[in-house]
Amino acid sequence: MKSLHEKNIIDPKHHIEYSVEVKELCVDFNFKVTKFNPEPWNTNPSFSKTEPYKNHKLWEHDVFEVFLQSRPGEKSTDQPYLEIQVSPAEQKLALWIIKPRQVSVTPLTEQFKSWSTLSDDIWEGKISIPLNNEILNHPHLFAGVFACLGANREHFCHHKVEMEKIDFHRPDLFFKI
Repeated sequence: MKSLHEKNIIDPKHHIEYSVEVKELCVDFNFKVTKFNPEPWNTNPSFSKTEPYKNHKLWEHDVFEVFLQSRPGEKSTDQPYLEIQVSPAEQKLALWIIKPRQVSVTPLTEQFKSWSTLSDDIWEGKISIPLNNEILNHPHLFAGVFACLGANREHFCHHKVEMEKIDFHRPDLFFKI
């Protein structure tokens, strides 16, 4: 097991750490979010913990997101990719993105496993994505790592590209793992 990508993102309200590990049959994303403010975690109890396909718009609350794309060639950014979101309340959402911001599918079967622990100021977790499916079957893996936190929707991402409007659906900015 080798950690291929690690990063720390720090701002006045949050410290986000994550690592990505590619194993033989899966990709693991480990994360830790530390809050430096007294605000409670921004969650919504009306989202399901058992039926993730019902959790559309989970991203309007605190989430840690990962995107995973396999490509036949390193520059083939037009391939479908998996978007996964988890909340501090252990709610989940998976989307297969066919064309960013145009076509997506919410799978009815579980696409990943996740675990997390939560305290007043620390949220730690792991997302494990199996590599044995029909879409993640190319030799080049790329990922994006994001977080949406706080009632005022602060966005964090693995890259530092300035954008007028935040857009996580940019496979050209995913990193190779």
